[in-house]
Amino acid sequence: MNRSFWAKKDYQEGISSWLPLYQHLDDTRIVSGLLWEHWLCQGQKNIVTGGFSEQTDLSDPEEVDLLGKRVAMFLGAVHDIGKATPAFQMKKGYRNPVDLDLLLMEKLEQDGFSGISTLVLSDPGATPHTIAGQVLLHGYSQRFRNSEDIGSIVGGHHGKPIDRRSSIKDQIDAYPANYYQTETVDTDVGLRWESGQRKIYEWALASSGFGGGEEIPVLTQPAQVILLGL
Repeated sequence: MNRSFWAKKDYQEGISSWLPLYQHLDDTRIVSGLLWEHWLCQGQKNIVTGGFSEQTDLSDPEEVDLLGKRVAMFLGAVHDIGKATPAFQMKKGYRNPVDLDLLLMEKLEQDGFSGISTLVLSDPGATPHTIAGQVLLHGYSQRFRNSEDIGSIVGGHHGKPIDRRSSIKDQIDAYPANYYQTETVDTDVGLRWESGQRKIYEWALASSGFGGGEEIPVLTQPAQVILLGL
């Protein structure tokens, strides 16, 4: 995964610090698995995995439980994929010095995202990273288009997801530069953003034991609520 994307940045006791996005997602993936094992009660796990046996060839309760854990880990791994966009990467820190913002922009420039330092987006606030994540997932697999349960969890993990499929297309049509730095993905820098985003998605699948999005079971609404809370 791209190591120049940042996920969090801060300034405390005279020290500036930042957390790479790849590290944040790996941390969240691992912690999600631990929370599944040690925090959710068996009744909550059963709600999440209800219907998994009918969608798969699994009958062993332990294998069904493991599949639930893998779904939770995938969500942890992919939840902030929307931070791998110009709209988020250009955000100024609330407390850190300007020098840190400039340093992170310089890292992106050196990594091939030419022009990001001087880019002016018309409305970056229209694409919060949660919604961007839901939009990106929608484009990767029919699984996330046929049923928006996983996408809705990603889109809603700080508030309200996109609740209409037409709105997902509207996002890309209205704010392409928020996702790809240019008005079309078919440019050198646009393709670089698309590649970086897709690598996060593919890593999230592989590191959670999935070969593709279609292998992830469809979640009931109660299951969505539990995993969104998790």
